[in-house]
Amino acid sequence: MRERHPRKTNATQDLAYRLPESSHMRYPISFWLLLCATVACRPEARAQNAQSQPALPACEWCGAADAPTELGHILRLGSPNEPGERLIVTGRVFEADARTPAADVLLYAYQTDITGEYPRRAGETGNGLRHGALRGWLRTDSDGRYRIETIRPAPYRDRSTAAHIHLTLTPPGGAEGWLDDLMFSDDPLLSARDRAGRVVVMPRRDAQGVWHVVRDLLLSEIRR
Repeated sequence: MRERHPRKTNATQDLAYRLPESSHMRYPISFWLLLCATVACRPEARAQNAQSQPALPACEWCGAADAPTELGHILRLGSPNEPGERLIVTGRVFEADARTPAADVLLYAYQTDITGEYPRRAGETGNGLRHGALRGWLRTDSDGRYRIETIRPAPYRDRSTAAHIHLTLTPPGGAEGWLDDLMFSDDPLLSARDRAGRVVVMPRRDAQGVWHVVRDLLLSEIRR
């Protein structure tokens, strides 16, 4: 995942940006140094500025801590009007034996939008400040089934990485762990290493133009 952070400025720069250009010309540099020493650069001013920035979780990829309490086995990412080609991801989660369905497993997913960004829209908290608005949670049903209704993600704007969806699993009573990203076999940015070392899914398109992929998951695939 790649983070995009807006440019940060310190308190003195913020004050300077708000003053008209003539103010910079009217006062000598000693005035600005005095101002910094007495107001903008005081420790309490820096502390107040730091406190205004929301704290990010130490774990960059985690999401389980932000999950709602009431969840079903279907997750819808974005609104019905989210720009992009519709995509439905289905599958089952299994225990390590690859046969026993894993019920009530918390699945967390997040992805880019059609511009290749993790969009910040409003009200994001926790790792939503990193992962953006296209994120969410579900719990597998008694047969281990899950379903994600979303859009096809775009690759990062610098096209350094093929399009993908991030996934984590948290088994009942266990710790959260990440899985290999969900990637698509028709993506021209897939490298030979991706194709050889990852689970790459083959998308198919139905008569209504909706893309479908299937991926089963194993609890033994979790990494931490």
